[in-house]
Amino acid sequence: MPDRDNRPAGFDVALTFGLAVDVSDRVTLGLRYRTRPLVRGGDLTLAGDALVCRPDTTEGTDSDVLPCSVASPIDATLTERVSREAAIGAAFVLDRGRFWHIDTNLYWIDLCNDVVGRGAGVRSCADPAASR
Repeated sequence: MPDRDNRPAGFDVALTFGLAVDVSDRVTLGLRYRTRPLVRGGDLTLAGDALVCRPDTTEGTDSDVLPCSVASPIDATLTERVSREAAIGAAFVLDRGRFWHIDTNLYWIDLCNDVVGRGAGVRSCADPAASR
């Protein structure tokens, strides 16, 4: 479905850079970095219809929300910027038969991705509603 700016729906592309090194015959270490999607600066837009209402059985009339029996759908658009991501991982072989492995990852995801050009190491977002 096209979004509200009349842009067509379609695919997007993000770049992933990775490196893996065998430290020994039982241990592999790796690094990975994924960019934001490249189209529209990483913004993902969903568009459709939304219906906000309260059940007809709810008593009281002091609410601004209409009962579902009389409410009608409205056009709705949700835009979110997809985050950048970095990961460090390790894979370990636990037995001689190579049947048991443990794979571990430590991720960093840009939770404050609405701030362009901000440096790494920021621990909180400027917007009080943003993730921390």
